[in-house]
Order: sequence, then C-alpha cells, then structure tokens
Amino acid sequence: MINQTANAKGDSAEVLLMAELVSRGLTISIPFGHNQLYDLVVERCDTGKLLKVQVKLRNTQHNKDSFKFGDMSRYVGKVDVVAFFCGGEWYFWTGLKLKRYGCEKEVMLKTKHNVKNNFKIFGV
Repeated sequence: MINQTANAKGDSAEVLLMAELVSRGLTISIPFGHNQLYDLVVERCDTGKLLKVQVKLRNTQHNKDSFKFGDMSRYVGKVDVVAFFCGGEWYFWTGLKLKRYGCEKEVMLKTKHNVKNNFKIFGV
C-alpha cells in the first residue's frame, strides 16, 4: 500500500465523489486554490441550485459503528453539504445536522444512525 499524505488522501476522496456524481449526470465545479472551506461545487440537477461541498475521508473506524472527525464548527453556515467517505460508503450532512453536530470538539459519525449513499441531496 502506498503511504499517502493527508492532502493526497483528501484529493482521493474528492475524486471518488466527483466520479460518482458525474456518473449520476451532475455538473461539478472545482474552486481554484485551497482558500475555500469547500472542495467542490455541485449543481443540483432538479433545481440548478449550486451546493458547496466539503469532503472528508476516514479509513480507520473509531469503534465498530463510528468514525471520528475533528472540529466541524467552521463549516456550519459556510458549506451546504459535508460528504463523509467512511468504510467504502458515502454519508452526507446538511443544514440541521451540521448545526446540531458541528461542534468545536470531535464529531462521531455513527454509521447506524446515518443513511448510506443518499445522493438525493443532489436532486438525483
């Protein structure tokens, strides 16, 4: 296995999400540089609304049904979607979940309480 840097792992997750979204017929834009709090802009296919998406990746589980992430508070109100790639599955948090769980401490994504691969958030 190749030892990747954190940036390379993040880039890999972004590419995986882009490939999935493009295969579903969605339009993707990538912001220039690394100064934004979002990694992708996705156009909803049903409304044309642009969604700012932050992508997160975890390969290692915290325990049997959860993955641990750091502070998510900086994304609340600044991005529309946080896309988590955990254990080979996609989980998406938006609005209310971000406000509820976007705390200054670590965030635990509990896989049994989150819907897997729910791409309806993008209007597909």
